[in-house]
Amino acid sequence: MDVWIQQYPWLDELLMGFLGLTWKHVVMWAIGALLIYLAVKHDYEPSLLLPSGFGAVLANTPHSSAVSAIVASRFAQEL
Repeated sequence: MDVWIQQYPWLDELLMGFLGLTWKHVVMWAIGALLIYLAVKHDYEPSLLLPSGFGAVLANTPHSSAVSAIVASRFAQEL
């Protein structure tokens, strides 16, 4: 993998999210997918489960700008 990153330096930024992936992220993606499935297929409280499922998937994407922007703004406020 290091040979590819040395040859193509932009590949590191492109794959940064997937290189930081852990099993905990995958578990939360599965939970988010389950919530989305229940909201869409079985119509169980779709106004609650659908946004919660998408939030679970987006918040557990490694190095996601959805989370890093919130963390950076909170860190800037504390200083």
